[in-house]
Amino acid sequence: GVNTAMIHGAQGIAFAVASNTANFVISEIIRFGRVRRAFIGVSADTASLPRRAALLSQVSTSTAVRLRSVEKDGLKEGDIIAAIDGRPVTGVDDLVRMLDAERIGRETLCTVVRRTGVSQVTVTPVARAS
Repeated sequence: GVNTAMIHGAQGIAFAVASNTANFVISEIIRFGRVRRAFIGVSADTASLPRRAALLSQVSTSTAVRLRSVEKDGLKEGDIIAAIDGRPVTGVDDLVRMLDAERIGRETLCTVVRRTGVSQVTVTPVARAS
């Protein structure tokens, strides 16, 4: 990792960024002058995925992402995103990792759990404003 902060006199306590994250950030800055991220217009938090919903969506995870507010067509407030392109979403951090620059402008299939059951919703992420 790359040390980002150290506490002097605290017996070597330091904070670091993982080397793969540092490599990603450096390559994005070299290529584009900034770090690009995909954005699907939602505000969310990590939520428990009900067992029945996990079975219906065929996702092998007990947590997912519950949407609090939505700006995109197709997704609704209260939806739980259980998977993106078939890959389980286990929390907000996972969702952010999955929404990398490669998804900008590319249709993405979201497996969504709603009160009415499981749905497949296609969204097209846009570049997040800096």
